[in-house]
Amino acid sequence: VSAQVISPSHTYNVTAPEPNAPYVAGQVLPVRYTLVDDAKLPNLLALSIYFNTVDPSLNFTETVITSNADISQGFSFRRTQNTIIYYEHELSYSIPNTTHAGNYQVIFVDAFSRTNTSVPIVVRPYAPPAIPSSTAAGSANKAGPSS
Repeated sequence: VSAQVISPSHTYNVTAPEPNAPYVAGQVLPVRYTLVDDAKLPNLLALSIYFNTVDPSLNFTETVITSNADISQGFSFRRTQNTIIYYEHELSYSIPNTTHAGNYQVIFVDAFSRTNTSVPIVVRPYAPPAIPSSTAAGSANKAGPSS
């Protein structure tokens, strides 16, 4: 069960990323939010999502994850918990390899209510994929079919 961050307008909740969770540069940051079941939602919510640092010394330019987040209430997004109906949407943001380790935040901005919901996260340094050593690959190639 993940922690939810409730928006000030109570029109959506953030379920990912989890507050203060660690993520790694060069990997995917899940961004997931749920919407209330309300036919008037398009008149109540206009959501943009950003990725930014909380540390100005990191010299990071704010990145737009989406300037127009999906707030549709289609059947494929519909979820039910107990008797409460809500709609869940998910995005994947690839944290650039060049992102310096440090404290960042994912910021959900509602243009209608003029409120922000910020989720602090920690980004760890990029770790390049391990390349198999030639000895490991060589010994794997020497194994032949059994007779």
